[in-house]
Amino acid sequence: MDRLVKNDACVIFSATLAIRPARAETARLFMRQLLMGLFRVLPLLFGLGFLAPLMAQVIERTGWIPPAGISPLVLGLVVGGLWGGFATIKGRWL
Repeated sequence: MDRLVKNDACVIFSATLAIRPARAETARLFMRQLLMGLFRVLPLLFGLGFLAPLMAQVIERTGWIPPAGISPLVLGLVVGGLWGGFATIKGRWL
């Protein structure tokens, strides 16, 4: 077996580093696409995750009973989902 000397290990290590920039660029592109996709649907997630529970709590605090016997959370999810979907498609909240 050949014995590696310090210089041989440095050569092998530098050869491995030459491959990594391609992987890093691929990972960077993947992360960019993932974040762009997340930012694209962020208004919808905000409508479902924040506005819906907020509307449900306001409905319960005011004592208002939603029509057709549906729960306040379901009404909040419908309104928050529609509002967030509108904001996602149109790019504005109003």
